[in-house]
Amino acid sequence: AIASYSKALEIKPEDDSVWYQQACLLMCLNRFEEAVISYNQVLQLKPDMYEAWYNQGMAFLKLEQFEEAIVSYNKAIQIKSDHHEAWYNKALLLLRLGQHQEALISFDKALYIMRDNYEGWYKRGLTLFALERKEEAILSCNK
Repeated sequence: AIASYSKALEIKPEDDSVWYQQACLLMCLNRFEEAVISYNQVLQLKPDMYEAWYNQGMAFLKLEQFEEAIVSYNKAIQIKSDHHEAWYNKALLLLRLGQHQEALISFDKALYIMRDNYEGWYKRGLTLFALERKEEAILSCNK
């Protein structure tokens, strides 16, 4: 499949959909650095493609390039403000980085969009607990 995508891009290098499909395949193959390069190509051709920004954030996360992941998630959110996965993954990353107040804001945004995300409520509770807001943490975990 990679060889086929490469051949297609030789013929039509401006085809953002081929770059995107190649990047997704590279993600599946755990070839995250190459996926980032392909997502960059997509975003040069189609900078408003929120899916590419989001997936690029996932690739950066796998590469443990956390600041770059946050930038990519933010770009996805700028384009599609109701992208709950981008809000949620950004919140998880901020929580991991110890940025609890910022994580709480992102969890709140994600849960406003996707109210039945039980893991989100739990992680929000952990965040509130870290902020020493124990009663709110319990309510969030109970939710």
